[in-house]
Amino acid sequence: MLQRPLELAICAIQWVNVTHDKAAVLISDGGWRTGGVFHLWISPGVGRIPYEVPFTHPVRIRPGDNSGWGDQLDEAQAQAEVFLGLRRPV
Repeated sequence: MLQRPLELAICAIQWVNVTHDKAAVLISDGGWRTGGVFHLWISPGVGRIPYEVPFTHPVRIRPGDNSGWGDQLDEAQAQAEVFLGLRRPV
């Protein structure tokens, strides 16, 4: 199970595809104390510039919500996995 730190930042989730030399990472630009938004970045391979994929429905972290941000992370992870083809849309 993924351990989520209860500090200023929210952990990143990374997916790696070594067969195709690609990776994706889900990160937030803030934590539960200050709030923020989740971002999905794709690395298309060695020597190529990573790019951000905008979410259709951006997932925001509510400032001061130290108990509800886990649900927001789960929502952002679900959207990322749908984009990456790892999960079917609901």
